[in-house]
Amino acid sequence: RTGGPLGAGVGRALPEAVPPEVERRQRRAFPRAEAARGFLPTPRATEVFSIRSLHRWLIDEELVVTDPTEKVTVPCANRQRTLIYSDTEADAICAWAVCQDSPRWQVVAVVLATFRYSGLRLNELTTCRLDDLDLDTKRLSVVGKGDKRRVVPVPPALAPILDQYVEKLRPALRPSPYLFVNPLGHHQGAYVGRFGPLPVEALVREAGAGAGVAGRHFPHRWRHSYATALLRRGVDIHKVQRLLN
Repeated sequence: RTGGPLGAGVGRALPEAVPPEVERRQRRAFPRAEAARGFLPTPRATEVFSIRSLHRWLIDEELVVTDPTEKVTVPCANRQRTLIYSDTEADAICAWAVCQDSPRWQVVAVVLATFRYSGLRLNELTTCRLDDLDLDTKRLSVVGKGDKRRVVPVPPALAPILDQYVEKLRPALRPSPYLFVNPLGHHQGAYVGRFGPLPVEALVREAGAGAGVAGRHFPHRWRHSYATALLRRGVDIHKVQRLLN
């Protein structure tokens, strides 16, 4: 009983170990054995925590005297580095999208520019309506987290792109109340007349790969890039937080 599940794990790693005689090197063998079986750090930590809780209960019930898991440690999962686009990479991706000869990619090029210069979330962008955009005041109203509406400024770099899209490209597309019309969109259902989240994610990946930019490509990477670009230009962090909501 003293060995418990830990004893079973130690038994797989060190067959000569017999509970309850679990030595220090045998305690360390358990997480190593689980790593060898393909368990990542997070599930290994969960497993060790469960076993440790069991042995603490056994001690409280006076069923065992010592806790063989006391000094068992599991390495924490490495925190993934936040991916951002440099200005050169962002330019390359946007330029690649502009060069694609199809109405869909012409719209996607505007979508990418909006991601780049506004830091919108994916859902905020896909649900944005045409009447939410006011180019005269350079403001865009979107529905953010918690279904709360917020106003996003349209920066000088984005304003002419949206203006050309609204005045020239969008009238040639199918009628839709949404700002970004999907030329290949659904004729019925929740995404009539607009892009759904999954198509946007796929197009973002395709644009990143097509431009030859390294790393994973996903809409939120543009949001990280937007925030980083503002901070590097010296914008106050509290203002950046307000812009990102």
